[in-house]
Amino acid sequence: MKFHRSVKLHFNKHLTHYKQGQISAFLAEYSRAVNYFITAYYRKIPKLTKFELLTKRRIHKCVKLLNTWLSYNAIQCAFMEGYGMVASYQSNKKLNKHHNLPIHSGKTATLNYHSNKQCDAPDTKTFDFNITIQGLGNKTKISIPLHRHKQFNKWAVLGKRAKTITLTSTYILVSFEIESGSKPKITASTTNIGVDTGINNLATTSTNNFYGTELRRLIEVINRKQTGSKNQKQAIIHLKQYIDTTINILMKAEQPDLIVVEQLKGITRNLKRVGKTTRKLIKSWNYSYWLNRLQQKCEENCVVFRSVSAYNTSIKCSNCGLIDKNNRLSQEVFSCGSCGHRDHADHNAAVNILNRLLQGAYSPLLEKSG
Repeated sequence: MKFHRSVKLHFNKHLTHYKQGQISAFLAEYSRAVNYFITAYYRKIPKLTKFELLTKRRIHKCVKLLNTWLSYNAIQCAFMEGYGMVASYQSNKKLNKHHNLPIHSGKTATLNYHSNKQCDAPDTKTFDFNITIQGLGNKTKISIPLHRHKQFNKWAVLGKRAKTITLTSTYILVSFEIESGSKPKITASTTNIGVDTGINNLATTSTNNFYGTELRRLIEVINRKQTGSKNQKQAIIHLKQYIDTTINILMKAEQPDLIVVEQLKGITRNLKRVGKTTRKLIKSWNYSYWLNRLQQKCEENCVVFRSVSAYNTSIKCSNCGLIDKNNRLSQEVFSCGSCGHRDHADHNAAVNILNRLLQGAYSPLLEKSG
């Protein structure tokens, strides 16, 4: 199984004002090329393939119309990024007809191996890594000294570093491809768990374990801080660190082969009992961060990660299958009006989440061997 990870290497404190100005000028010109491509060719995608749109004729036309100093290769990189933005736009357009055509902000540039040279042993005692941005046009060549940090070194040992980078005004994003081994074949005897996500308990498993019991308190701390203040930002960082720690604890305690979660779009059903500010904060980033980090941890540990619809998981009896909103007596108490099954509401939901996958038409238990 292969997965990808990216790390940021910040350089804004190490560069001269001249080099910073060069980077800013390039990002602005690069953005012009991306937006030109989007405007000129979005109607022709996907009728024309990516490579059909990267011809010399189209690139020379861009140079002439924009009167740009960008090199052929830099414009090619811009066209590649524009193609990806248009493809994403068209996919979203199918779900929402009011989705707007994307506009490149000029904050990033994705550069292929022709445009950057990575050096692991630079001729300096201060820095241990160097990336030279080259071939951008206008005789622009920028040498950027960098420090490799703990996370960079971890992925460098485990995986293969990509030749393509993402450049911003303050850091470079470097990616790695890591091989983590084969995923386990899911059977009735493997360790399969369902996970219900909530406010009082970040994660409740079908094994009847509760993780992240401090979540509500940490969110309330964030809400008490002034919006956008330094203290609020620090509180958000602390919450994310708490989520990361909770995931590590869960993975170590459960040792799962399969984790099943609710799909993100149904997760907000648990937020009706909390304040408007809290709902807004959680909807905007909290749950997506939790689920993304959990999925990443599964990839790193060769754990199968699946998601199912959250529809009725909170009011369905995991014992007899009765679906009735009256089964949910409170935020924490579930009591079936048919069979009398009584349980913690989050645990009952977690069992339903797991069963929805294992008993469904696409259950991994039904996959043919070999």
